[in-house]
Amino acid sequence: MARIESKLRPGDPAFQANRQRNEALAAELRERLAVAQAGGPEDARRKHTERGKLLPRQRVESLLDPGTAFGGMGSSREMTVAALTEPTIAIAVLTLALTTGSTSLGAIAGTVLKTPAYAIGPGHALAFAAFLIALIAETGRLPVDNPSTHLELTMIHEAMILEYSGPYLALIEWAAAVRLTLLLTLAANLFLPWGMATSLAPVALVAALLAIVVKLAILGLLLALLETRVAKLRLFRVPELLALSFTLALLAAASSFFTK
Repeated sequence: MARIESKLRPGDPAFQANRQRNEALAAELRERLAVAQAGGPEDARRKHTERGKLLPRQRVESLLDPGTAFGGMGSSREMTVAALTEPTIAIAVLTLALTTGSTSLGAIAGTVLKTPAYAIGPGHALAFAAFLIALIAETGRLPVDNPSTHLELTMIHEAMILEYSGPYLALIEWAAAVRLTLLLTLAANLFLPWGMATSLAPVALVAALLAIVVKLAILGLLLALLETRVAKLRLFRVPELLALSFTLALLAAASSFFTK
């Protein structure tokens, strides 16, 4: 393996000068950080405390609730909802597999494209309804969860991320958006596959891209309309809604099995 030779010369005067300058800048930064963490200069802090006031960092520490159970409570609720929704999604996809005779997602979409009659059967409609209810629950949308709430008795997803901020909060929110996009794409292409590309021709790919954008926009609009028309369910009512979606998925599978 070839070695990468270093061109640094620690004994070089220019190297020593740069090192001393950087060490001085680092020491100055540490001093400024120490002053900021202390709450400012000594005179300013003394005047502030003599007036019976708390320093900014002391006020923030008083507002924080260390050791809160919000994170664990939200994670537990999130996992409970996921455990109740994943079987519904699996059975809804199984319904399509029973109808089309394949467990491949691409083959399912291709078969529905070739035989549109599959899309108007009762099993297809029931599976689509069950999948949409599971999608709403899995992504934490109304009426299962309210993404903008901060009420401790009703929070599911928001309770899990309440203690996060900055880049970590952005990553969690980004992951939630990716999950919503993925599930909406599955719903659009599995149950309504029209517009999908059947070849790798540039025209077909562009048309497929436009079609999926339109379908996602329509599903997103329907989701927004639903959220403006319904209120959040009480937490103990959520399993009842998920049980309804599971029952619809079972009915869809039974319908597809007996009508095939």
